[in-house]
Amino acid sequence: MFKGSVLLGVGILLTGCGGGSDSSSTPSSGSTGGGTTPVAKNVSAVLEYVNACGMSIPATDAAVIVHNNDMSNKDVFFADQSGNVTIENSQDTLTLSVVFRGQSEVAGVKPVHMKTYIDHPAIELGTLKHFTKDASTCECQTTNVIVNLPDSSLFPSSSSLRNYKSIGGKSSDFGRIAFSDVEYCKDQDGQWPVLTAFVKVTDDETYGAVLDNISAVSEVDANLTGQALSVNTRAPFKQYSARIGNAQHFSNSVYSSQESIHSFNSTLIEQHYVSAYSIQNLDNIPEAEDAFELSIVEKRTQDVNQTFDLTLPTLDYPALGEILEESGSYSIAHNRDFDFVFLAVEAIHDDKPLLDWQVVAPLSGRSISIDNIDIEQFIPEASLDQSVDSVLITLAAEGYDYISSYDEFLRTDIAQRNSQAEPEESMYYFSQRSFVMSELGFSTKAAKVISTDMPQAKSTISAKALPIR
Repeated sequence: MFKGSVLLGVGILLTGCGGGSDSSSTPSSGSTGGGTTPVAKNVSAVLEYVNACGMSIPATDAAVIVHNNDMSNKDVFFADQSGNVTIENSQDTLTLSVVFRGQSEVAGVKPVHMKTYIDHPAIELGTLKHFTKDASTCECQTTNVIVNLPDSSLFPSSSSLRNYKSIGGKSSDFGRIAFSDVEYCKDQDGQWPVLTAFVKVTDDETYGAVLDNISAVSEVDANLTGQALSVNTRAPFKQYSARIGNAQHFSNSVYSSQESIHSFNSTLIEQHYVSAYSIQNLDNIPEAEDAFELSIVEKRTQDVNQTFDLTLPTLDYPALGEILEESGSYSIAHNRDFDFVFLAVEAIHDDKPLLDWQVVAPLSGRSISIDNIDIEQFIPEASLDQSVDSVLITLAAEGYDYISSYDEFLRTDIAQRNSQAEPEESMYYFSQRSFVMSELGFSTKAAKVISTDMPQAKSTISAKALPIR
């Protein structure tokens, strides 16, 4: 059983922040009555790794764990040589974890990347992917990129390039920006990526450039002019980005209500993302080395010629914190902007993740029994106890205005994974609190932490230190 100090620390800290719990329990869904013969509702999935240039390969070392109601393991199903998994099941819903392995060893073991779905409907899961940074089978090239401004008298105050693998450096001069040793990659049978440049000259003057044939042309004119967007919000920060393929482009943020974010017009742009967000430090949290709160509201649209009214969502963190109360229940169903809750634990060794665990759960239900999580087949508990330097813990909620329930979110998530479809216009809401801990021995400090209410003291973080995209 995974009863190590990493997860113990999570339970104690979030319980301390969340306040008291309800001792009642929520019955499991999908159980069969006495004397009823279960009907087979087997579920299948395809597990894949996606490398740095977008090529997919079967995840032959991945697996799916099906959990009991107390989060202990009921069955473990390993992928075959094609990455296929068939889950034997007879219930309407099941709680499962998809487990992928890291490509390179950390502290002598391959890291574990695990995503858990609480009460997932018993339907086909489609293709589940884990994105790696492996470029060993990619075809890569390196070049210097020159971006020319419309006027040689213009001097860039800031600039950025998007969709490359690595970059050597950047230099600016009047009328131009030079990005040196830009490495970009593609699948052996694929196309070279589209690269874009964003250049800010003054608060109200920005330019963009598209390099859609980077292997042949690496000098380009910034012939796209940024358009100032009309955004109504009380949030301190705003951001714009455009989606081209699977990448974000032309991202620009402002940190003052007097400044504008700028959009761009290109036939390659598939969706515009206009965001307002707030980032704040959470001060004086016992046993936490660092803590912050992030809240985002985002409109995704194909039409930027409108006024964007963006109101940040509000999340009841004390109520959500009860998700980790032992044998209890939780509910944030009254927070109507959200469709599901999200818990993430990242255990770090030498600045590299050793365990990356994410949990997706409904807005209300039974608390998660962390002590019963068993991943000994994938990573020794001793490796976590001995090798983890710090732990990043995130408690969050997400929502979309075109989704009305947790069940609908899970079904829509599968459909979007398989078709890449996205509504032409939608609203997205996200709120999180994250904590960084450098010590793992929390048991002797439990009383102190649990008795501490969530501190009210907050201070604004420099948004430049924590970009959203």
